[in-house]
Amino acid sequence: MAMNENLEEVKADIQQTDESSKVNIAENNEVEKGEESITAKVAERLHFFFSDANLRIDKFLRREILNQESEGFIPIETLLRFNTIKKFTTNPVDLVKAVKCDKCCSILKLNEDETSIARKVPFTPDMMKDNVKLTLRVSDIPVDSTGEYAVYKITREDLSNLFQEFGNVALVRLLHMNSKNGKRCQIALGKAFVEFESVTSLENAVKELCVPLSGDEEADKNLKPKRILEMNGNKLRVKTMQQWLDEKSKKFGTKHGSNETNTYHFEKKHPREEETENEVKIEESTFTIDWKPGCVISMKGLPESCDREMIISSITEFIGDTSKVRADYSRGLKDGKIRFEEPNDKIKDLASKLNDGSITIGDTKIDSASILEGDEEKLYYKQFIAFRQKQQNIRKDERARKKFRYQRGRGRR
Repeated sequence: MAMNENLEEVKADIQQTDESSKVNIAENNEVEKGEESITAKVAERLHFFFSDANLRIDKFLRREILNQESEGFIPIETLLRFNTIKKFTTNPVDLVKAVKCDKCCSILKLNEDETSIARKVPFTPDMMKDNVKLTLRVSDIPVDSTGEYAVYKITREDLSNLFQEFGNVALVRLLHMNSKNGKRCQIALGKAFVEFESVTSLENAVKELCVPLSGDEEADKNLKPKRILEMNGNKLRVKTMQQWLDEKSKKFGTKHGSNETNTYHFEKKHPREEETENEVKIEESTFTIDWKPGCVISMKGLPESCDREMIISSITEFIGDTSKVRADYSRGLKDGKIRFEEPNDKIKDLASKLNDGSITIGDTKIDSASILEGDEEKLYYKQFIAFRQKQQNIRKDERARKKFRYQRGRGRR
């Protein structure tokens, strides 16, 4: 009898242990699923923030990425202050995981100590014009006009999902106009721009939704697309951004003309400025540099861990004073330059020592080093000056717009 009771107690203990194990496993699974969910959500935001589409309109991120000092890297602590990231996490580790996940690992990278994030393919100022070949202009989007001001009946996500069948949608911009009675509100125009990630995706949509215009207005009026998309009972009218710009060119002249369509882009603006014609005139200033021949060493085969600080620290012992020496280099590239402000006797010797491995970058002997000459040297300085000019104009534009907003604010008091 006692033995039976003992057996029952052992069985009960085993069952209880088994149940506890199941609970622990379930709890661990839930934690893992939660972590995966956070990683996926953060990855989606990082994928968007660093995309071509967003950087064309996000002046803050674009300015930081184009800043030569940053080498294209954005500190994780900065990204954690973004509202749509901090609502998911405030832990830097989650951003590191997101960069390494499948969605981001092919387009984003971390710095050596995993405190900053950058694109693998650098964003350059000439990419500002690429949105035209990727974008559709959509009209007759449903709006609710029953209130004081018209508002959209749909969201950006709704419109994005509608066009997703043709390819990945990079950006949707619902268009508004400002109210004219001085109130801080916007009126829905029933129009939007839908930008795809690839030209192929746009072409897929164009084949189905757009009418190939012949230039004959009367004949074009009778043309119909293969398909017409609908939202809330509204039939949407779709054309390419290029078609829309060409129409504006024909109607208004060269102000919106085809010669300028390749540089047409949007900027993120204060709500009261969006879709207005107000522009700040910026006094252009030209960046110049009084460069001397024989002052640039070109290096090939730099190590993967290389950065500007490593280059400068590697040559400091030989050069001595490096206050007038610059490393022109971006992380992840195999080639870079060392630029001196003035000619000196050590430049030739430094190139020679880099070539024979007497001086290494980090602990790595580079493939080759040579002093730029002739057309190659001229091209280097031409590209360097153009890059610095664009940086200067971006900063000046930002200062001018801030001044403009400040003056408008004072005028409303």
